[in-house]
Amino acid sequence: MGVYDKQKRYRKKKTEQDPVYRKRESQRVNDLNKRRYAEMTDEEKDNKRLKHRQYMKEWRQLKKQEKIQIVCHTPENAASALACLSPRSTMKRKTGFKSKPALRKAVKKLLRDVPTSPSKRKGAVAELARECGPSVRKQDS
Repeated sequence: MGVYDKQKRYRKKKTEQDPVYRKRESQRVNDLNKRRYAEMTDEEKDNKRLKHRQYMKEWRQLKKQEKIQIVCHTPENAASALACLSPRSTMKRKTGFKSKPALRKAVKKLLRDVPTSPSKRKGAVAELARECGPSVRKQDS
């Protein structure tokens, strides 16, 4: 019996005896991780972030592949399944933004910088619409 098995048995026994043990243990581990992180050099922190980023990228790719395999059982349907699974793809085609919050943020920045006077605002927005593309129609009210 190895050390791992002994620790596992010990933790199981403590959890059964003391219901608060699990919460205290997770708090202890969190504090230990915070302390370790605080003592790291900038280079070590960068390496840790890079490794985590790479891990998350691989994990997301794996999840995407699992979803594709669930939706379509043949490789010919993979492209259409991928397009259906990604709600961002339709958002990106319509507006050029990957997500709604990104679009809202851009609009909010534009509105913040447009003049507050109603006539100046209308003129600035009309000029912006004229420059940005023919798809925006002028509305008279």
